[in-house]
Amino acid sequence: MKKCWIGFFIMMLGAGMGHAQNSGLYHLHKEFENEDPMDDVTHLDLGVNSVTNNVYLGRKDGSRVPYLTAYISYYNRRGFYFDIAESYAFTKKTGHFDLTTLSGGYDHTYGTNILAGVHAEKYIYYKNSPAVRSAITENAGIYCQYRNDLIEPTLAFDINNGATQDIVIKATLDHHFQLADKKLNIYPAFSFYMGTLHYYDQYFINRTLRNDNIVINSAIETPGKIKPVALELSAKTILYAGKWMFTVIPTYALPLGASKVTLPSGGYTEKLKNTFFIELDACFRRPRSQFIK
Repeated sequence: MKKCWIGFFIMMLGAGMGHAQNSGLYHLHKEFENEDPMDDVTHLDLGVNSVTNNVYLGRKDGSRVPYLTAYISYYNRRGFYFDIAESYAFTKKTGHFDLTTLSGGYDHTYGTNILAGVHAEKYIYYKNSPAVRSAITENAGIYCQYRNDLIEPTLAFDINNGATQDIVIKATLDHHFQLADKKLNIYPAFSFYMGTLHYYDQYFINRTLRNDNIVINSAIETPGKIKPVALELSAKTILYAGKWMFTVIPTYALPLGASKVTLPSGGYTEKLKNTFFIELDACFRRPRSQFIK
């Protein structure tokens, strides 16, 4: 498995060397060339991001886990980017620094219709993190989007590395509205996810050990089966104001494929609940010419 992961990572980087998505903690994707006023400028981003609940593939912890994240990002006008982020989790009992994220990637537009890119992330979680995705230690992926004036389809393929690898396939349809002299951009989108759930199985294993001090080898049935796992409706909204970029992403997540869970206390089929959450982001962007003389 480790060799497979390393091979995939090298393949992703190798593919990126010839050819652009800002893939930070919550995937505030970089937009098409000429939509972002700083697309043609190497720049540094300093930002703060908050999300009202940590939801991944429609799954979440039993308690709501809001996050506040500070990050710094470097974007090269040729399409390369690197990010570092530190996240603070607000839990029921007390808050704590929960996650450090290191990420990088490469994006590129081909002609006027194709946007494609690769990305990789390293996640360093707090030992007893309540996050449902805390079993994921690395991620790498590739995506491609077709641009047009009506509906823009995107297909993405990711591998998550943890105790066992997961694959995630995402298909998205969105439409782009531009208002206020292109300073206000709105992207209503519909996304469909398929994949495996080893990370979710490990979440139950870790929670049982933490809460009951009991070691189990598995908790959910067939976590390695590729199946539909979630639908999402979202409306990412971006406002450009000088050197500032403000982003709001309201999302309604509908989990699919309830798992059969077996724990020391007994077995059950989980009752999945839809979740509405909001992501907010404020980012100050400084061109390279102003921070390197």
